[in-house]
Amino acid sequence: MAGQHAAKTTQELAERLDELRIAVPRTGHRMDVRDLESVAGAHGRAVEQRRNAVTHRSIVNGVQGEQALRKRIADQHPDLHRQEAGQRRQLQ
Repeated sequence: MAGQHAAKTTQELAERLDELRIAVPRTGHRMDVRDLESVAGAHGRAVEQRRNAVTHRSIVNGVQGEQALRKRIADQHPDLHRQEAGQRRQLQ
């Protein structure tokens, strides 16, 4: 294994190779599990962010629609617009 002195006999080398044959699959499996957990977590965060993006786009569309309506009211009915804007200021 890493950090050990070099094998002095073929028997010692064979024993170390046997140890590695056992240890390597376990280590690889642990690495694979850790990677899968990491990917699953990233996928979950991506799904959540996509949902948030849809919600935020919906909010933006609503605000833009309201702004367009306010502009149309201001252009077509300036007195009503001033009155509505004044009342909104009083509420804040």
